[in-house]
Amino acid sequence: MSEEATPPDSEEMGRTTPVQDASSRLSSLLEIHYQAVRALGATRDVEAIPTLIEKLDTPETLIRDAALSALRAMGDATAISALIEALRSPRESLRLGAIDGLREFRDEAAVTALIETLQDPNIRVREAATQALAVVGNFAAVPALNEALYNANDELSFYAAWALREIGDTAVLPTLIDSLRTATTDKRRCAAKGLEAIGDAAAIPALIESLKDTDAGVRSSAASALGIIEINAEKPVSIPALIESLHDERADVRVSAIDALRYVQRPGDLRTTPGTLDALKDPDAAIRASAAALFIYSQDEQAIPALIEALQDTDFTVRANAVVALGYVDHSGLAVTALIDAQQDTHPRVRQFVARSLGFTGVVRAVPGLVTSLQDAEAQVRREAAEALGRIGDLSCLAALTEALTDKDEQVRSTAALATEKLTGAHRTVK
Repeated sequence: MSEEATPPDSEEMGRTTPVQDASSRLSSLLEIHYQAVRALGATRDVEAIPTLIEKLDTPETLIRDAALSALRAMGDATAISALIEALRSPRESLRLGAIDGLREFRDEAAVTALIETLQDPNIRVREAATQALAVVGNFAAVPALNEALYNANDELSFYAAWALREIGDTAVLPTLIDSLRTATTDKRRCAAKGLEAIGDAAAIPALIESLKDTDAGVRSSAASALGIIEINAEKPVSIPALIESLHDERADVRVSAIDALRYVQRPGDLRTTPGTLDALKDPDAAIRASAAALFIYSQDEQAIPALIEALQDTDFTVRANAVVALGYVDHSGLAVTALIDAQQDTHPRVRQFVARSLGFTGVVRAVPGLVTSLQDAEAQVRREAAEALGRIGDLSCLAALTEALTDKDEQVRSTAALATEKLTGAHRTVK
């Protein structure tokens, strides 16, 4: 019985499939649409303005940007008036597009319209108007932006403070610091967010004080602000206070504090303390995971016992971060046995990082387990195992690496080839 003939595919016949054909037509239509919008803009004719305004509401970025460029190039009062009128549209996307158009103009009418838009019922539109006013940089917007600072929405407070900074309002910093200490709860939250946006180190003492605020939202925002403000500080001063906040009764505050510590710490800055160790046992898995990550750059071997214990955590992200941290912190091979045992972890991400960390240790007794990992079901684990074996450089694994050269995964094969080259190169050197 003869085998059934296989019909030639579309490539063999030199034809496209219906899907390919439709996709090609859509691409062509988009290009035609784009060129048409550009041509409209090139006319510089005011009659083209209504059509260009409508194109600000398209989901296609290419078309919308072409319409914006055309309207900005016209730059006359008619285009500005049309954009201002579009701010009154019931369609959010068109109002957002109009704001994008007006942000390039320094025209008084445009600035006034953007200021009025700070009262828009939609928070996204208000945020966009705030950012546009920062670009325009007109001092006429200062009173309205100061009012927006204390809006109930944290993000709007952030953008309003940022806009005031960009405009050059020097009064905003002391005003926010004072509000952080004396204002109502909502205003204190907004002040903390605004200080984060401004990013001035003068706010650090007040923000550290606010880590003890009676309101959890203020404490959380203060911790976040400290993380941003001190991210590039040569000697961060907020670390002790942030560590103390790891014992806060509210999980959201503890999350903000530990995230801030990850931003501000430098290698060797964060020594092991009861606060950082306790965070590895926090009820919140996200906090435990972040706590494990804290120790990656701590360079403090005192953390090793707690990190080894974290290898038994019920959350795989915690275990994975603990494995990575051990790879950086363990300079004496104290965690090798625990890492070898962790090669049996049920989650492939953990096993992948175990292989990597064992490679960093350079310990020969890790080789048998890494050779076994070359047979792992997950390609990323096999790849890390091959790289780790090459890093350790023990010739006893050469046969296993040679076998891995035929692995079904291309990256595993290429990594095994590089590892084999390292081993054979070392062998020749020894000879």
